[in-house]
Amino acid sequence: MILGSQCPACRRAVRGLCAACWAQVEFSPPGERRAPLIFAGVTRDLLLGLKYANARSTAEPFARIVAQHLTAGIAADIAADLAPHIGPIESIDLVTWAPTSGHRIRSRGYDQAELIARHVAALLGMPGCDTLRRVDRRGPQTGRTRSDRQDGPRFVARPRVRGRHVVVLDDVITTGATLAAADHALRAAGAALVTTVGVALTPDRPSSGRLRPGRSARRL
Repeated sequence: MILGSQCPACRRAVRGLCAACWAQVEFSPPGERRAPLIFAGVTRDLLLGLKYANARSTAEPFARIVAQHLTAGIAADIAADLAPHIGPIESIDLVTWAPTSGHRIRSRGYDQAELIARHVAALLGMPGCDTLRRVDRRGPQTGRTRSDRQDGPRFVARPRVRGRHVVVLDDVITTGATLAAADHALRAAGAALVTTVGVALTPDRPSSGRLRPGRSARRL
């Protein structure tokens, strides 16, 4: 895998991925279900390289971390008998993402959450589908204050999610408003189960009091 001539984290010339930097990514504490990584230090630099510096090859290693996180989380639920209706990882029907603003996609030429989500889908052997459409005109969440982020973007979901277990991914969780909006849209469109996951969590994000953070069900 060729990353380019420069690591987006340490800026050293590299061929392929910078093993020294990837060895320093900070993982979330045990039991944290919303995201496997903490958005700080090297992790922050690598994700920002993906978002703003065209370091697209970082999407695949991030996806491997997310896929392992999802697999371990569902296995833990089954072992603890907390969610017996979920079943094994094969019960996931599709993987999708919370799309960024159209302006961002046009300026970058890609959606970083989509790149990671499609890799996650491939690693899990599931379809990676474009199921959410952003309908607000607020623009990207990046650069907004925490209070401004609370309202979040607005999405509508395509009918293909009806009756399905959908995993929806975002790159960075700050307030959780983006994934909450995606969760709402998917359930409104008939998704039977929604699992939300981020790649990284901002370090000052307080723990959620919701039942089994990262997962919500809709009664059919």
